[in-house]
Amino acid sequence: EGNSYDHDSRPNALVSCWGAIGDLDWIDPENDVPSILFHGTADPIVPYNSGFPFSLNILLPLVYGSNLIQGRLSELGIENEFHGEEGQLHEYWGTVNGNWFDGPNEYFEQIQSDAFLFLYDQLYSEEISIDHQAGWNLVGLPLEVSDSLYNILFPESTEGTLYSFDGGYTPATSLIQGEGYWLRFNDAGSTTITGAPMNEITISLNEGWNLISGLSGEISIYSVLDPDSIIVPGTLYGFNGGYVETDMLVPGKGYWVRANNSGTITIDD
Repeated sequence: EGNSYDHDSRPNALVSCWGAIGDLDWIDPENDVPSILFHGTADPIVPYNSGFPFSLNILLPLVYGSNLIQGRLSELGIENEFHGEEGQLHEYWGTVNGNWFDGPNEYFEQIQSDAFLFLYDQLYSEEISIDHQAGWNLVGLPLEVSDSLYNILFPESTEGTLYSFDGGYTPATSLIQGEGYWLRFNDAGSTTITGAPMNEITISLNEGWNLISGLSGEISIYSVLDPDSIIVPGTLYGFNGGYVETDMLVPGKGYWVRANNSGTITIDD
């Protein structure tokens, strides 16, 4: 009875704001916790690189700041994200010794947003495998990702072959959620994309043909919210070496759909 105090204290991720460590060897391959670090390069309290806290060599140990911590994490292949703000001091988000005076500054929202996105990716990330054939494919972006460049998402694709459609074909370099694209591959295979699940999206359609994509899970075209009934029934087509009529939107795939007027639709699982 009572507390056994037998708890797993290993975190799923770590946020470090202008911190330091007493020994870089404390970071080892077994302690591979994904970390995001923030530090001002001109911090006089906790060194950005290495030195004594408060810049004083008085009964205080040498410590190693965020810049060197990030280097150690990268050396060991531990996932990390580092924001070193040039010229900024300690607690550069607007506090002095932990106390607010004039309230949060612009860095506070930036740190809050960056940390939230990093933690969300670590705690709620999902992997989706997307098969592709040799030649042209219709693709889409099924997850929230930090980098949507096509050659990052689809490294096996042929350079310079991503095309969007808006009444005509336009070369593209990044994928936008909800839009469909042509992309060419030299060989058949599959690509795994990692990111945060996407459960709802509103898509603008033009009158005529549109290239769209869906969510992180399969969704029926009949469950799409179409308040103005602009989707022409029976006009959802995928591509697999030839056009295939379908009623399902599969994650990572692009589709043609025809609209009888301009407007918006919402895909929601």
